[in-house]
Amino acid sequence: MKRILTGTILLLILVVCVFNLSSCQELNIDSQTEFPIKLETDAQSQYNVLATSPRTIVFNISSNTPWKITSDKEWCTPTPAMSSSSSLIAEVSLDILDNPNEQSRMATLTITGENYEPQTIITVTQDAKSKLVVQWIDEKMESGESTAEFKITSNKAWRATSSSMWLTLSQESGAESLEPITITASATANPGKERTATVTISNGLEEQTYEVTQKGYILELAGVEEMDKPFEFTGTGNGSTIPEQNIKTYNVNANIEWDVTTEADWIELTKNDNATFTAKVKNEYYFDTRKATILLQAKDKTLGLEPVEIPVEQKGGEVNYEGTNHTVDATNGHLILNTTQRVTSRFSLKGKRKLAIYEWKFSSTDFTDDRAIDLNMDGKPAAHMWMGPNVNYTENSNKFQIAGSFYSLHKDKVTQEKRNEMRTLRVEVKYKDNATDKVIYDVYLNDEKVMDTVEINADSFSAANAGYSFYFGFHQSSSGTASMTISSFEVTPVE
Repeated sequence: MKRILTGTILLLILVVCVFNLSSCQELNIDSQTEFPIKLETDAQSQYNVLATSPRTIVFNISSNTPWKITSDKEWCTPTPAMSSSSSLIAEVSLDILDNPNEQSRMATLTITGENYEPQTIITVTQDAKSKLVVQWIDEKMESGESTAEFKITSNKAWRATSSSMWLTLSQESGAESLEPITITASATANPGKERTATVTISNGLEEQTYEVTQKGYILELAGVEEMDKPFEFTGTGNGSTIPEQNIKTYNVNANIEWDVTTEADWIELTKNDNATFTAKVKNEYYFDTRKATILLQAKDKTLGLEPVEIPVEQKGGEVNYEGTNHTVDATNGHLILNTTQRVTSRFSLKGKRKLAIYEWKFSSTDFTDDRAIDLNMDGKPAAHMWMGPNVNYTENSNKFQIAGSFYSLHKDKVTQEKRNEMRTLRVEVKYKDNATDKVIYDVYLNDEKVMDTVEINADSFSAANAGYSFYFGFHQSSSGTASMTISSFEVTPVE
């Protein structure tokens, strides 16, 4: 029995050894198997990019063998250019420069793996730099049916569009051409004002915009940039004539008939021809600046043209002052004359003409005492008026002395109460009935005549009085407290 058990055990040991030997042989055979070499990429075989700001191309390479990628053009470079030692899988970027040439270009990239066939070829084509040259229309198109030509040169197919229906193009698209292509722009007749259309030209890479203008009804002020202070007139005249700075001639660019008007009675407008008009400031103006608008408008209102508004202004003239009791309101330019006791407070003008209408406008008056207004028109003949009491020479009270003779003012019309209500005072010195042998004097307070007309021979009158002065205000020949706020003083020549 013991011998049988021993034999059985030995047999089992032999079986186990045989099994183990067989297993070792199988394991040894598997460890000697070789895997195939692989190189894969998701890159496209061909790419197209723009000439300017081209996109970056990105793709992946997966390989179990070392690889590298080369480019035959410096303007297209891969990063990385080969596999790293730590990894055979990578993301590759192609960096592409702008194309400075007017022709397209191509780069070839080759991917190779160690002991691997075949090679992978990638081509990158870059568009040419845009060349779009337009020789545009230089002048405005005529207002009737008209045409004008322009030229296009482009190294790519192009398109042209007009923004307005009244302007059409003979060709709205074209192929690339190194020779200029002539395009005709046609405009319909313009029934109104000057108009503008936009033409846009594009070749896909570049876009250019141009304007074409067609003449219409033209009415505009011209040449003002060449004038000295074109919209400003001075306040004072000089001697017996209107100085040049009070007369301005304006140029008008128009292809229609026009009128020129203003609501200002102090401006005289004269249309010389259909190309010019003259504006003359008829009056001298003091203390303040006044403004007006001159309208330049089409004679035919059915044309629908808006008037051309020309804002002008007349500066206040220069005056001299006597005494210390005067101020000029900085807000409105009004002159305030104050006086007490026998204190002089008045203004004067140097070398003024005598044939004129002199008018004062007042915003307020205050004759607390019965103080006289003094007007001294020096020259030939001398003329001196006291509207109120003259304490130095009582016989001169409420009198107008002209050429040595005294003429009475109507006392009931120039009382202290009347002077407190005074808003206008006007003295007129002019030829009688537009004749030249007689000169007359008239005085108006609030448009009411306060003195009988005085008539003198014209040969005793001198219109030009260089060196003489014109005075108005309060003089020490009268006493008491009073004030006048003069909003404007205006001299209108009548010779």
